[in-house]
Amino acid sequence: MSDLSVVEDVDQFQRDYWLVRPDPMSHTAFARTLTVPDSEDEHGRQDPYDPKSHPGQWHVVQALDGIVNNEPAPRRYRRFLLITDAQGGGKSWLLQQVIFHGLIELGNDVLWALPTKGMAGDLWNLKLRPAWEGAGLGVYLPTSGSGSRGSSSPRSVRTRRIDGRGGGTLVFMSSGGRGQSGQAGLTAKRLAVDELSDWDKAAYTRIRKRVSRWNEIAVEIYGSTLKLDQSDLTLAIYEEGTRARVEYRCIHCKGWTPFQWKTWVGGEDPHVSCIACAAIINGADRLKMMAEHRLSQEDPNRDIFSIMLTALDCPWKSFAWLAAGEESAARAEKRGDFEPMRTFHHDERVQIYEEPQPEGELSTKLLADRSSTSNITKRIVPAWVKFLTIAQDPGKGVHYWQVMGHGDGDRWAMIDWGYERTVEWVDGKMKREPNDEDHVHVLNLIRDKANEGWQVEGTDRKMCPVQRGIDIGYKMKLIVAWLAGEPEWKAVRG
Repeated sequence: MSDLSVVEDVDQFQRDYWLVRPDPMSHTAFARTLTVPDSEDEHGRQDPYDPKSHPGQWHVVQALDGIVNNEPAPRRYRRFLLITDAQGGGKSWLLQQVIFHGLIELGNDVLWALPTKGMAGDLWNLKLRPAWEGAGLGVYLPTSGSGSRGSSSPRSVRTRRIDGRGGGTLVFMSSGGRGQSGQAGLTAKRLAVDELSDWDKAAYTRIRKRVSRWNEIAVEIYGSTLKLDQSDLTLAIYEEGTRARVEYRCIHCKGWTPFQWKTWVGGEDPHVSCIACAAIINGADRLKMMAEHRLSQEDPNRDIFSIMLTALDCPWKSFAWLAAGEESAARAEKRGDFEPMRTFHHDERVQIYEEPQPEGELSTKLLADRSSTSNITKRIVPAWVKFLTIAQDPGKGVHYWQVMGHGDGDRWAMIDWGYERTVEWVDGKMKREPNDEDHVHVLNLIRDKANEGWQVEGTDRKMCPVQRGIDIGYKMKLIVAWLAGEPEWKAVRG
């Protein structure tokens, strides 16, 4: 056998058995090959996916390909954050597209990070697997073993390799994870983090290490709704990023305008206004304007591509529906039931909610009002302050905290204050009973805030509290156990 025949045999072997992987499609091209889950007509036919069906989602898909407004992006983003309204921004479907693309087009392993361990089983069986099958990708799912039909709570799912495509493994992780030592062996080129608002900073930092070895080729994407009024990690990361919003072509002046809640008017004739010409934009105008849009970024040269979408950016949430929801929440607020309005702010407006309080009560609202009339700026440490103290008061549904600044003699000032909810609230009630993990999560949130410190007036320096106290009148055993690992915090009573 000649040397040439040997080479030809090897090439044939590779063609027949190794199946050279075809060039991967772009994210936008790949998205167009999918069908939309739950879109069956009476004949069982599903609609093809059109990325332009949701303006905000379209811009994120383009940015994943290094494109902004149909032009090359000023830099190639590797970290992406999508903050959306609830059930409207396409957050979950977008995360799934990124996961599908990595597993099938690139053959990469992908980590899907979830807030809690118990979410993986339900997410896979009730949402992710049906979405794969509904998108026309069921052929890549395993036929036996973990992730196959009938299996429960998979830790990982290896996709089938067909004609050179597929072959990547999806690994589920949680903020608690399998322990830091177990997580240390798991690495991947893609990381998708769901509901970032449910994560504390320590867990977020830890999970990012799973892709750090791949440096510039790794892709991280985070999706979240807004859940907390104070110390929301999602908002902090959004501010670190490009801070993108979608703008639309005004049908009146032909200028560009975002749909902003500060121009929103509810009631019987709900509308927003163009920020360029102040013309009224009703519901019908809004849908027409969504056909022509562009991306506006406050700082496009940041490392993180961050974008925020509200219910005003969602084409299937009508102005009439939003106005009715706001009106119902406003009636509840007048009765002293603040949760419906809080939910409306988080889920639709994607804004922090300031809870109104009766006149004279020492509350977050009253403190904010008094702060606005003083010469002390909230969250800024005056130059005369020598040291800070922080105290927190845990309760069943809420942990309150406040930071004091101390100067010479008896001089003092309240620097910052707030609270963290242990679980989600709906219609004025806790959605479920908080467990020990919920309380530890909030304790860690407040600890991380103290460790980050507060900006000192007129400097680039931050000051951290030197004295830290926590009331142990509630959940004493749990808090004492937590304090064992936090020597900077001291137990107090009363």
